[in-house]
Parts: sequence; structure tokens; C-alpha cells
Amino acid sequence: MNILSQVYDEILGDEEGTNLYADFINKHRIKGSLLECACGSGDLLALLSQSDDNVTGIDLDEQIIQVAKEKYNLNIRHQNMLNLEGLSQYKTIICVGDSINYLGSIDEVEIFFSEVFSHLEDDGVFIFDIHHLDRLEEFKEEYLEEGFFSLGEYQWSILSVEQQLYHQFVFFIDDNVYIENVIQNVYEPQLITNLLISFDMTFDVYTDFSRKGIHDGEKLFFIVRRQKR
Repeated sequence: MNILSQVYDEILGDEEGTNLYADFINKHRIKGSLLECACGSGDLLALLSQSDDNVTGIDLDEQIIQVAKEKYNLNIRHQNMLNLEGLSQYKTIICVGDSINYLGSIDEVEIFFSEVFSHLEDDGVFIFDIHHLDRLEEFKEEYLEEGFFSLGEYQWSILSVEQQLYHQFVFFIDDNVYIENVIQNVYEPQLITNLLISFDMTFDVYTDFSRKGIHDGEKLFFIVRRQKR
């Protein structure tokens, strides 16, 4: 029973953050077709569709895809972002919300990049974010959040161990306790930039939406451009 997918919006939903993402992406995207990888419950994709309705979303989690389809009339499908077979070519491809950090290794990141670039049009743009290395220091001491949601109570803890963030969600529903664990890998920015260079891509890096370059912060944003082949 995957509780987190069912109550994702209640616990992790962030309207202000979603609006910041939409503004940033609309500033850097290419007008036309857009693919969002790991689209979750569809809130960001819905905002982006207001600027251009030619949008597609994919996610690996079937339950959260169902939630998205119940909320929005959008082209959203169940698909692993490590295999984009059957999808079209896009002017813009995005993968945000630290979704790349859920990939299990830098080898999987390379596979994902290869898939993206095979589906990105000439002069297209790939926009993604990753956790800043500062997050490892931030969560050396365990973070704990407790609260209520529609089904009961929850606890959410985050702890960094070496190059990973360990998230644990504990749900108290009626007389039952459900535990879900999520692991994120925090990658060295140089590993990511080396991969992009190996694909012959040009790119800019921003910290926390607005500061160009790598500074202290929470997230790094990459604006990657494919040149004409």
C-alpha cells in the first residue's frame, strides 16, 4: 500500500514553489512541445499548459499518475524516464523537483540524459535541477516534521549519510502504522557537467532559481541547449 502517492499533495504540495518553477521554466523554455519527466501529480504541468497546451507528462508511479488524471485533463502517461521509447521529439524537456536525485547511480543519470537528447529537437532546451551539495551538510542532523493529514497523522524525517539523503515517512492511520522509505543520491556537480560535455551540450547553471553560477544554496538548475546536428 503506497500511502505517499495518495497523499503527496497534502504533505509535499507547495503552491509557491510550483509557481517559482513555472516562472523559471517559462523564462527559459522554447515555445512549442514540452515533455515533463517525473511529472508527479501534474500541478506544474498544468501551469505550463497555460502558456502552451502542447504538453506531455510521464511518471513511473502509477498511483500518482491516477491522481494527476483525476485532477487535470492533460496528456499524462505511465512511463519510466529511463526509457522514452514511443515518445515524440520535443522543443523543451524538463525534469525538476530533484527527480534526477532519485536515480540510483550516475550511470542511470547518463542513460536518462541519452534518452532525453534522443528526443530533444535541434535548438531544443533541457531544463533540470538537482540537490546542491549543501543539502548533505544541512541534514547531517536529522530533520523531523510531524503533522496531520486527511487520513491521520504522519512523521517525515530526513538524514544525510555520505552522498545520500534518507527520507522516512511514517503514517498513523486508524490503528495501523505504515512506513515508506525513499533514498536520494546527491551528485557532485562536476559529474553532471562532465556528462553534459560528453554529449556535446552547452549549458548554464543557476542556484535557487535566480543566481547564475554555483553558489551556496538548495538546488542547482541546468539550462541545457542542443545545437543543430
